[in-house]
Amino acid sequence: INLALNMYDSVIGGNDDYYYVKPTDMSNLPNYYREIDLQTTIDRHRGGWKQYQNTRNYLLEKGKSLKMFDGHCPITYNRTAFQKVNEADWTKEYGYGIKSLYGNLNDLEGLLLHDTKIMEGLPPQIVTNTIDSSFIVSSSTRMNKHLLKYLEKEFPHKSKWEK
Repeated sequence: INLALNMYDSVIGGNDDYYYVKPTDMSNLPNYYREIDLQTTIDRHRGGWKQYQNTRNYLLEKGKSLKMFDGHCPITYNRTAFQKVNEADWTKEYGYGIKSLYGNLNDLEGLLLHDTKIMEGLPPQIVTNTIDSSFIVSSSTRMNKHLLKYLEKEFPHKSKWEK
């Protein structure tokens, strides 16, 4: 991120397991968060996500909010604002959740968007997220049959690059 911010005033950061399904104004992306407190994520993983424990503790020390911005959605990083993230102790084992540090250290209000993945079936929340956010999230390990079924239904005409 720092390398990109050395070249540009702002960059979009994201994950590799979601798909844009409609035109999206990338210059005006909301700052999505999925939970009001990182502790929810930590508890869901039985305390196993040390980077989020580190993140939460650091934010508490700084007196900042604790929103979980590290969901499966894009975020726009600004060069000047990102400097607050660089002030953290990056030698700390397991590091930090970069999106959550960035969002909370810069007092981003954010927009709640529950994080969902198409792992099995097609839960209604995924359809709602797609309508609200322009993208859907797949399993982090593969293009699965549920996502493929959804894409084929919503986009019956293949692009010239598809077989």
